[in-house]
Amino acid sequence: MADPADSLLGRKLGPVTISRRIGGGGMGAVYLGRHEGLDKDLVVKVLPKDFASDPVRLERFRREARACAALDHENVVKVHGCGSSEDGVHYLLLEYVKGKNLEEILKERGGPLHLPEAMGYVRAIAAALAAAHQAGLVHRDVKPSNVLVSDEGAVKVADFGLVREPERSCATPDTAPRLSISRPGEILGTPHFLSPEQADGRKADARSDLYSLGVLFFNLVTGSRPFTAATPAQVLVRHMVETPPKPSDLVPGVPAAVDATILRLLDKDPEKRHQSAGELLAELERLPLAGHPSGPARRARAVVAVVVLAAVAGVASFVLLRERGQGTPLPEEGEDRPAGTLESPPVISARAKVDALRLRLSKFDSGEATRAGQVTAELLAFLEREIEKNPDPEEVRAILDELDRAIDRDGMLDAFPLAKLQSKRKIEELREQR
Repeated sequence: MADPADSLLGRKLGPVTISRRIGGGGMGAVYLGRHEGLDKDLVVKVLPKDFASDPVRLERFRREARACAALDHENVVKVHGCGSSEDGVHYLLLEYVKGKNLEEILKERGGPLHLPEAMGYVRAIAAALAAAHQAGLVHRDVKPSNVLVSDEGAVKVADFGLVREPERSCATPDTAPRLSISRPGEILGTPHFLSPEQADGRKADARSDLYSLGVLFFNLVTGSRPFTAATPAQVLVRHMVETPPKPSDLVPGVPAAVDATILRLLDKDPEKRHQSAGELLAELERLPLAGHPSGPARRARAVVAVVVLAAVAGVASFVLLRERGQGTPLPEEGEDRPAGTLESPPVISARAKVDALRLRLSKFDSGEATRAGQVTAELLAFLEREIEKNPDPEEVRAILDELDRAIDRDGMLDAFPLAKLQSKRKIEELREQR
């Protein structure tokens, strides 16, 4: 992909030396560079020089820098700096996420994802949007290609170039006049994932992002999009006037509750959607996740069953040495968390870590040949890192709870009743020792 004639290759922009070009989009070229001070690779997004003379494009570029800098969240790509060279090259330094985006993952799978895996992605994206919305930011371009999944399973929302933000700036003086990045009636975003109000040229808000997330959720669960057409304009019209099909009509086995959540996200009326990402997160926790496995995912469940049982037994010895404590109880059978319940940071962190673990293990349903021992080593390393070396007993208990919930509510071991029973007993023993 690198162009030998590219004038930026080998050049230093701020603290980073450009090594190769890795992509590009409507807002500029994307490079990989080395930050010697941090001793790490960073992504360098460069605004084309002819764009830099356009105040609207320049403002969008600056807004991405401000939007990312304003957010410090594990599911948002981190910004490491921004600036411009003496000859007018405007650049943004971003965290390098080595892995794939969701669009690439969907193409590789060639069909719907296993429901627990899809839910893990959606929860991570919703958590990122909740942080953005709380800061007053609206992404306006939520789609699979803007969601990065690292080789370790971390999920990061990227490309805030179309974000709408409050009146503040870290790239220009506070007293500088603000420039609108959209004009009345202008449509910004990607047609297949655009909300009806955006398609109609109206103002987008947090609920518009949730509509786009609903399209993405539909895409992950069914392997297709709710609306397709011959032209982008026809797609926009369908978003505005047509009712989407139920996911279960396309993929039998999708639970009715999942259908209802997705269709609520895709309601034409923003007032009838979830009113916040936090509300959506609370509802996601109550959804049934058993069933709906793809063919490869069934094989993955067998691998995960062996891994969880072996790993839990393997770490029992070092967990027993930890101090005793009162575990956090799980809800009783059939009991849901109240909608809108605020969760503590350790619980939120534990859920993100277990989701990342589940995503790492899910790579084995893509047909990769591997030995169960390799997968067991992956989980053992996770438990050693997150339990044995974790100084926060509350987070440790929360991680054990999330592992337990992955078995009870996500159906991870439903096909293996004996393994499920033995794993449950082991986890309960570990909780008692805490």
